[in-house]
Amino acid sequence: MNGNLVKEWKYSKDAYDFYGIPMEKFEYAIHDKHPLLDSLWSSSESINISEYSIKPWGEPKVTHLYNKDGKWIGEFISRKECAEYISSTESAISKAIKNQSIIKKEYYVSD
Repeated sequence: MNGNLVKEWKYSKDAYDFYGIPMEKFEYAIHDKHPLLDSLWSSSESINISEYSIKPWGEPKVTHLYNKDGKWIGEFISRKECAEYISSTESAISKAIKNQSIIKKEYYVSD
């Protein structure tokens, strides 16, 4: 990362598809101003590089969803995404993770 513009994408979806990386990872890098794929990402034409961290943030914490029998259903990039999948709320997901309790009488969730 030497401060040069590498590429400007007309549509953000083009970047997601090109790199084969979920949109949420790009959004995380843009919002939290951390590098992704050895580059800094922005939704605006110019950036103030002093606002960015040059340290990679690693992977965002994922949320795992299981049925009440313990069978893994899937992995979600955020608690919000998991909540939307099961028609619940992010706060209900957080509470179920904290208390290690069943949610909606049919799911378990974990980080």
